[in-house]
Amino acid sequence: MTDNQTTDDSQTTAISTAYKIRGEDDLSDGAGVLGKNTASSGTPIGVEGVVPNNNSGYGLATPDDARIDGELDTNAPFQLNINGNQNIFHGSDADGGEAGNVILGHSSNYTDSGGLSFVLGATIAGGGFDDGDTVEPNAVFDNFGTVSGGKGNQVGTKDGDPTTTTYATVSGGSFNTASGKESTVSGGENNTASGKESTVSGGSFNTASDRGSTVSGGYDNTASGLRSAVPGGSKGAAESDESFVWNDGSGYHEIPNTFVDGLSSDTAVNGEPVTKANTFSVSAQGGVRFITGSGSVTYIHGGSTGWSNTSSRASKTNIDPVDTQDVLNGVDELEVATWEYEDDGGAGTTHIGPMAEEFHDIVDVGASDEHINSLNADGVLFAAVQGLSEKLSEKDDQIDELEEETAELRDRLAVIEEQLDEEDTTEPTPADD
Repeated sequence: MTDNQTTDDSQTTAISTAYKIRGEDDLSDGAGVLGKNTASSGTPIGVEGVVPNNNSGYGLATPDDARIDGELDTNAPFQLNINGNQNIFHGSDADGGEAGNVILGHSSNYTDSGGLSFVLGATIAGGGFDDGDTVEPNAVFDNFGTVSGGKGNQVGTKDGDPTTTTYATVSGGSFNTASGKESTVSGGENNTASGKESTVSGGSFNTASDRGSTVSGGYDNTASGLRSAVPGGSKGAAESDESFVWNDGSGYHEIPNTFVDGLSSDTAVNGEPVTKANTFSVSAQGGVRFITGSGSVTYIHGGSTGWSNTSSRASKTNIDPVDTQDVLNGVDELEVATWEYEDDGGAGTTHIGPMAEEFHDIVDVGASDEHINSLNADGVLFAAVQGLSEKLSEKDDQIDELEEETAELRDRLAVIEEQLDEEDTTEPTPADD
């Protein structure tokens, strides 16, 4: 197309080092470009090249479905226009080894660094929208960015430097932005992954803005702490480093930097001290349950606090009575002390209770000798109280017997005292001399 030579006045031959279509085959009976027309009548033209009466080059027209056997080769960027609009573009590989850009889908899709440097290695696999009134293309602003489809999606930051946020990806959806290096938005709408290596999997109006932060879905959620996570729900804000928040949409307090009331890892709901980094926060006003077996359920009822455990007789087997006196004697000898966990550095939260090893010397129950199951702790206390009650009943019986004996002794003493009084009143007077 660029270099054309005229061989004579009657014939124009297009010769160029860049080709629109070049067919090449090294077989003696092969075809470089094969055009096929299966019509039963008419002019059987499979491939028709139209050369204008000048030296500007040559054209190629295929009035029927074109079949090209061979190699499509170009040493310049390749672009396929349909009805005058670009639908496929493949750029040349860069001198530094970066791949050429690949842009498919709507002709409005584009790459642009916002400056003089070109975006390299970008891929727009499809999508985009423009009806003449509304333009919603997919765009890549930094090197090696990818938009797989959808519309109105953007990858990178249009700051003039195509190396700012490389390797970011938007897989689909609409109006999503992956503006952090190696960040990902898988789908949904109006989601933003702006932190390095951050991820928003879907949903809408979600934001992951710090390194390694994740929002799995839901609505209006924010993960703005380092490696923080919001798995779903709505109006949850994991604002602290390595915090976890799941909210059922309840509005407890204002989320900083937003106009939304929700649940934040940074803010207490009712004076509780469990906030900030490395915390796990869940709002489920309908209740919380953990199912660890076909009939084993632990839950907190909605609007309440404290755990409830499956404990009906119908759910139990191998029911054996315990010797409550043995349990009571064990509890009586059990050391109960205040202590702190070593992880707290000896200056953390103070607790009260026994040591697990001594507890298991009393009753060999549970899955571990280094832990005390709350059900078993309650059971030991119930057994000890029953044992104490039995002892108190025995004491009451002994007291009753002693009281009866005392009453009998008192009665006997009263009789004796009465007899002594009678003897004193009937004693004869001494005889006169």
